Amino acid sequence: MVVLAASICTRGGKAVLSRQFREMQRSRIEALLASFPKLADSGTQHTTVEQDNVRFVYQPLDELYMVLITNRQSNIL
Repeated sequence: MVVLAASICTRGGKAVLSRQFREMQRSRIEALLASFPKLADSGTQHTTVEQDNVRFVYQPLDELYMVLITNRQSNIL
């Protein structure tokens, strides 16, 4: 179980606050968060989406998303 990062980002994908728990470049985290809003579907009950080798577990708030970025092998759903 690996949490790569925990973030709060805007609906546009800009990070407001982010904490990395594994060694990752800042540009990689910013790129992942920028691509996240395109994957998230606000009309469903699902709060996970997957991309390449990461999984986003998120909770929509008013104008923000609370996001955990994990690897795909993680058991966090």
